[in-house]
Amino acid sequence: MKTVLEKELNEIAKKFGAEKCAVFFRLNSDEQPVEVKTSIMTVVVNDRNAEDEMCLEYCNTFKMSAKSLSLSKQNTSKFVFRKSFSSLGTNVLSIDIPLLIAERISVRFIFLSSHSFNQELIEQSDFAQAKLLNCALFLNNKYSLISNMLLDCGMLNPKLLNIISMVANGTSRDDISEIMNLSVRGVDYYIDMAKQIFDAKTMPELVYIASQYGLIHNVSIERVCNEA
Repeated sequence: MKTVLEKELNEIAKKFGAEKCAVFFRLNSDEQPVEVKTSIMTVVVNDRNAEDEMCLEYCNTFKMSAKSLSLSKQNTSKFVFRKSFSSLGTNVLSIDIPLLIAERISVRFIFLSSHSFNQELIEQSDFAQAKLLNCALFLNNKYSLISNMLLDCGMLNPKLLNIISMVANGTSRDDISEIMNLSVRGVDYYIDMAKQIFDAKTMPELVYIASQYGLIHNVSIERVCNEA
C-alpha cells in the first residue's frame, strides 16, 4: 500500500466536521477467484500522524466492493462508527463512493473527529456524495493514482499505456509502429489487449474508458469516432 500526504484534504475534513481524513483507492481484480483476489491500494491522508489509525479503521469497517453502498438519509447510521483510539477522538465516519467512471476502483473516505460531525451536510446525501466524488477525481488527476495502480498490478504496462495515448491523440497505426519499433500487427495486438482489459468493443469506447480512468487527458472522443 502506498501513502500520499495531501494537505488540501484539510478543507474537505473541515466541511464534514473532522480533524483527520483519509481516502482509500483500491483496485479490485476480477481475474482471480474472490478468495485469492489481488488488490492494490493507495491511501491519501491529510495528517501523516493519523496514518496507522486510518488503516486500522479501514480494515475494521465492512469490506469494500466495487459497487459501494451509497450515502442516504435512510442508511446514514451504517457509516457512523464509535471506536476508541489512543491519540484521536472516538467518532469515525466511513463513506464509500461509487466511482462509476472506473468500475474496477473502490473509493472510501474515513473521517476521524473528537466531536460530532456535520450532520446537516451528511444528511444532504447527493450534495455530500458530489463533494467527495469531486475530491476523489481531483486526487486521481493530481497523482495519477488509478494509472499507477494499474501499472503496479501488471494490468497495464508502459508500452500499452503509450499506445493507448497515441491512439487517443490521433497517431496512425503506421506511425505508432515506427515510434514504438513494432510491426503494425504488433500495434493491433496491443490495441486488442487494451480493449480486452477495459471491456471495450470499439476504439472510441476504449479511448473514452481510458480517459474516464484518468489514463489520458484532453481527448476529443468525436475526433476518435471520425477516425475509427
